[in-house]
Amino acid sequence: MMTAPQNSGRPAKAGQRWGRALAGALMLALAALVSVPALADSCSVPGSLPATRMIQVDCQVDGPVTGYVLALSWSPAFCDSAAGQRDSNDFQCRDNQFRWVVHGLWPQNFDARGERCSQPRHCQATLVDAGTVRDNLCIMPGVQLIQGEWQKHGSCAFDAPADYFSEIQQLWQRIQRPPLESLAQGGGIRSAAIKQAFMALNPGLRSDDMLVQAGKKNRFNEIFICLDKQGQFRRCNGNGVPDHVVLQLVQ
Repeated sequence: MMTAPQNSGRPAKAGQRWGRALAGALMLALAALVSVPALADSCSVPGSLPATRMIQVDCQVDGPVTGYVLALSWSPAFCDSAAGQRDSNDFQCRDNQFRWVVHGLWPQNFDARGERCSQPRHCQATLVDAGTVRDNLCIMPGVQLIQGEWQKHGSCAFDAPADYFSEIQQLWQRIQRPPLESLAQGGGIRSAAIKQAFMALNPGLRSDDMLVQAGKKNRFNEIFICLDKQGQFRRCNGNGVPDHVVLQLVQ
C-alpha cells in the first residue's frame, strides 16, 4: 500500500531561471483562479450498465514492480478524437462532462528498457465486479476502460480489483489537478506550463516526475505522473513533450 509522498528535497537544476519565473507566475494565476468559477465536471451513472468483458491479451509479463505511473487524461481531447466519437464512449463524451479523468495506474519496472512488453502486464485474467465499476465510473469513465486497466495493469500489483481501484481513488483525492482551460492562451499551452501548474498545486512534485503526452495535431492529451512503491513522486523514465513546445488545448 502506498503512503503519502514527502518532499524529496532534491536541489533545483541550475540555469532554469525562466522555469522559476514561470512557476511563480502560474502560482499567482492559480491563486487568482480559486475565486473564479471553472468549468464544472458533471457525472451521472445510469441505473443499468453493460457487463465487463475480458480483453485480448497482447503480451504477458509477470515482472518486478518498482513503482507506478498515474496517467491522467484530458477528456475534451479524447472526446474530440475519432475514438471519442464512438457510441461505446457516449458515457464519457456525450452523456457527461469531464475535464481530467484517470486513464490508469500502471505498475512499472523502472529498471526495464524497451516497449510495453518489458513492463508488468496481464498478470491475472479476472472480471471487475459491477459494484466496483459503478463506484469508479466518474473518474475512469468507461466500463471496458475499467476492465482493461485492471486486467492489463492493476492485476500485476494488486490482489483484487477493489484494492487497485481503492488506490486510484486515494491518488485522485490527493493529487490536485489544475484548470488548464483557464491557463491556456489563444487555445495553446506550453508543455512546461502544464507541469508548472501541477507543481504549484502539489508540493514535492518536480518537473522530471512528469511526462506530458500529445496526440495528433499537436494536441495535449494526458500527463504521466511517476511514483515509487510508497507513493512518493519520483523521476520518470522515457520521453515526453519537450518543455518549450506549445500544445493545442481542446476545450
